[in-house]
Amino acid sequence: MKKLVFIFITLLIGFSVYSQDRTVSRKLALGKTLYDYTGVAGDTMGVTGVDTIAFVMEPNKHTPLLYNIRLDLEDASAVTGDYDVALQGKVFSTDSWTSIDATNTAQSGDVNLSFYSDGSTMIDSTAANTAPFYRYYRILIDGADITVGSAKVNYIYWKFYER
Repeated sequence: MKKLVFIFITLLIGFSVYSQDRTVSRKLALGKTLYDYTGVAGDTMGVTGVDTIAFVMEPNKHTPLLYNIRLDLEDASAVTGDYDVALQGKVFSTDSWTSIDATNTAQSGDVNLSFYSDGSTMIDSTAANTAPFYRYYRILIDGADITVGSAKVNYIYWKFYER
C-alpha cells in the first residue's frame, strides 16, 4: 500500500511540473481568405497559464498564397520574463515546421506584431524561385521564460492573398 501511495504522489508531482502546451487549429472555409481569431481565457501563458501556445492555420487553397498576419498580446498581469513569437510554415502535414520569421524574441509587455509575405521574391514563378509557398502556417508563442505574471493573446488576424 505504501508503494502504491508513493507511486501516485510521484505521478502527481511529475504531471504538475511538466510544461503545458496548447494548440489551436483552424481551417479556412472554401472561398474565404480572412479569419479573425479572438483570444479566450485558455490563451493565457505564464505562471497562471500554459508555457507554449501554437496557432495553426490551414488556408485550404489550391493556389500559392501571400499572407498578412497580425497578432496582439496583452500583459494580463505584470510579466517578469520574456516570450518568443515565431511564424512557421510547412507544406505537408507530416513535414517539420520551418521558421518563416523567428526574429521576435525576448518580447514583453503589450505587443502588437505583424507578419507580411515578401512579395518581391514571390512574384517570379520560375524554377529559380526558392521561396516556398506553405499549406500550413503556425504562430508559435513560447512563454516558458515567464517567471511572474501572465500574458494573453487578444486576437490574431489572418489574411491570405491568392496569386
